[in-house]
Amino acid sequence: MGAVGVLLVASGASPLRAQPTSSCAGRPATLEGTEGDDAIVGTEDDDVIVALAGSDLVDSLGGNDWVCAGPGSDQVFTDEGIDFISLGPGHDTGEGGDAFDVIKGGTGGDHLYGQLGNDVLRGGEGDDTGEGGDGEDVIQVGKGSDQLYGQLGDDRLRGELGNDLLRGGSGDDTGD
Repeated sequence: MGAVGVLLVASGASPLRAQPTSSCAGRPATLEGTEGDDAIVGTEDDDVIVALAGSDLVDSLGGNDWVCAGPGSDQVFTDEGIDFISLGPGHDTGEGGDAFDVIKGGTGGDHLYGQLGNDVLRGGEGDDTGEGGDGEDVIQVGKGSDQLYGQLGDDRLRGELGNDLLRGGSGDDTGD
């Protein structure tokens, strides 16, 4: 028998659909939120989680996971495994786990945290904050006045349009 994910519905909306219809980066969802504010907990296996609308809290747990946030101010956390997070148009937070993570910001002012491992953080169009954590991280932002912090490891920081702050930390960091 397969692992079971948990969706805690905070807004009183109906729970998970029996057959999720959404996708994340072209992958069919294994767990799907509702149009309300949800708390979605993944499994220890590989998950594809689509949060949909509302201000959602997502914890993907273990496995190699794909998480796509929707409209609203979402908080997405991953644990062990190689994970991909795509944040939505709200003011979102994406936090990686213990391995290699890719976190992509949306159009709002987002907070991207790599934590352990060699991570790739790509901000979107808003005023974003990217913090690499341990490991050799690549942090790149788009439009907006952004703040980039390399922390530990040999990091590459890259600002774009806007007034950006780039701060390396310990290690042999590069910035442009």
